[in-house]
Amino acid sequence: MAWTGDEAVIWGGSDGSALATGGIYSPASDSWTATSSVAAPAPRTGLEWTPVASDQEFIIWGGAAPSYNEGGRLDPEMNIWSAMTSTGAPSGRGGHADVWTGEAYLVWGGSLSGTVLADGAAYCAPSDTAAPTGPANFLALPPHFEFGWATDPNLTLEWSGAADAGGSGLEGYVVLVDGSANTDPGTTVNVPHTADPHDFQAVLPSGQSYAHLRVCDEAGNCGAPLHAGPYGLDQQAPSALSGLTSTTHAAGVPSNVAVIATTWDPGSDVPSGVAGYVWTFTSAPSWTCAGPILGTPPGATSNPLVSGTWYFHVCAADYAGNPGPVATLGPFLLDHEGAQVTAVGSVADSGDGQVAAGELLVTGPTQLLLEFTEPLDPLAAEDEASYLVVGAGANGILETSGCLAGPGGDDVAVPVDLATFSSAPAFSALRLDGRRALPLGGYRSFGCSVLEDLAGNALDGDGLPGNGEDFALDFAVRATNLLENPNFDGDLGGWQLSATGSGVVSYAAADADGHSVSGSAGVSASPSGPEQAGFDQCVTLAASADHLVDGSWTVTGGDAFSPELVVTASFFASATCGGVPLSTSEQLAAVGTTSATWIPFASRLVAPAGAVTARLGLSVRAASLVAYQAKIDRLVFDDGGIFADGFESGDWSRWSSSWPP
Repeated sequence: MAWTGDEAVIWGGSDGSALATGGIYSPASDSWTATSSVAAPAPRTGLEWTPVASDQEFIIWGGAAPSYNEGGRLDPEMNIWSAMTSTGAPSGRGGHADVWTGEAYLVWGGSLSGTVLADGAAYCAPSDTAAPTGPANFLALPPHFEFGWATDPNLTLEWSGAADAGGSGLEGYVVLVDGSANTDPGTTVNVPHTADPHDFQAVLPSGQSYAHLRVCDEAGNCGAPLHAGPYGLDQQAPSALSGLTSTTHAAGVPSNVAVIATTWDPGSDVPSGVAGYVWTFTSAPSWTCAGPILGTPPGATSNPLVSGTWYFHVCAADYAGNPGPVATLGPFLLDHEGAQVTAVGSVADSGDGQVAAGELLVTGPTQLLLEFTEPLDPLAAEDEASYLVVGAGANGILETSGCLAGPGGDDVAVPVDLATFSSAPAFSALRLDGRRALPLGGYRSFGCSVLEDLAGNALDGDGLPGNGEDFALDFAVRATNLLENPNFDGDLGGWQLSATGSGVVSYAAADADGHSVSGSAGVSASPSGPEQAGFDQCVTLAASADHLVDGSWTVTGGDAFSPELVVTASFFASATCGGVPLSTSEQLAAVGTTSATWIPFASRLVAPAGAVTARLGLSVRAASLVAYQAKIDRLVFDDGGIFADGFESGDWSRWSSSWPP
């Protein structure tokens, strides 16, 4: 047995036969390791030889029965046997003295076949002057890699494959991590050699670092240093982006351009730099920066996008993968579908709020109201040329096919005096023919394809896929309303006003049908005696002698007997209501407060023979000294139209179950 300084080595001996086996015992770990049998010396007993531990090896030599003049060297660390040369060796013997001097193995004396020997020799172990080589690879484990950047400061280096041809064996490795590319790590081993692979951990500072490795053997020889890196650490996010804009769209402004292009100023980042940008087009107003890093220059173009609200989000990302703050642009309002007409209304109202296709209206409208699915470009929407209304000519057939060609056949264009547009809700109001109601006849109303929504899409007039068609609606009027401005569209034009005492006649914005584009005639007074206020106009009569005056009124204030609504008519033989009237008629049409509710009224007038015109008047007079505010609207003066209302249309609002009403 021999002691190496760290371990005890036992080899050979006898169990009745000479042995060529042994073991290495480590007191530190209390463990045995069998010695290698590869290239081991021949079997021999321990009584016939003496093992000696050198600085690095366990040496046996000689022995008796038979007499040996050979031996071997065991490296306990590597568990490898090396042969000893027999050149110059003493004769075989046993019982000899041997010792390691620190530089050589000395043998003296012993005996051979009973003969005591007085000679010996010194054995010099081969010297190791060769530097070890390798390792074959030296690298960092993920997430770190050469010339790369990571956010994890913990660096793990790994290597394997170092070798020592000089024979002394590997002592270990010198490892250093710093900020220079070619630092010499020195020769002080800080990682002992064990089994491959070997590793080393370091904590990186911000920026780029380099790793240096040198292998050394037991003889003190060290190889050339290896260098690896740089390995980057970046834990700082890039700066916020600036200058974000779209070169194709304006935020909040509708557009029918399906592809959005954006650009922004280059981002900045320390220490790794901006690797690129992460961006998305989405309907969500907020976004977390995640996705593939796209390259430079800074800019993005969407795929074709469908109609809807879109946002663009972008952030810079550095080479370590740190995302910067998100910059957002939008909303972008994409609209590829043209507006559609959802309904057509009229002033006065037709009874159900809409003019249906082919509907027969009791009284002609003074305005048509086209309702749309979305707001329109006001420039086109308020251009009277964007609409066309025609009436059937003498043949009674509507022959106009569209706006571009204009009236067809003998159709007659109805003047559109004024087009106004409201965006909420979206509708166009068309004031017709000097605020005279459309007379008896058939009509076709067009919203022309030149109408565009705010995104620039032409009108979708037919409701089918695609844009750019006219919208058309046919309807008819059953009777002619003889009055000018019967619905008080915007003012009291066409009427002459009169008042006594405290009575006042003025335009009122309140409309019997609730339309914002029309109003009513307002009459109010705080009477101190018999007072009256009203309005009248000269009307050309129809051929029939019977005429009907009807309308709606509402009163706040007053009482059950006051005010009174009076209808008057003076009939003339002249075309201008001039001269002495042929006859005069006055009828009480309604009495008392309505508690702010609109209620209908009606009066029948009979024109005398020879009458050509009539000055028709409506006045409100005080029957008591109670203040009131009255409003009058939806006036009709026709040749007995009452008998066409309520039966065919199903609207009984103008009929009373008692007489007088």
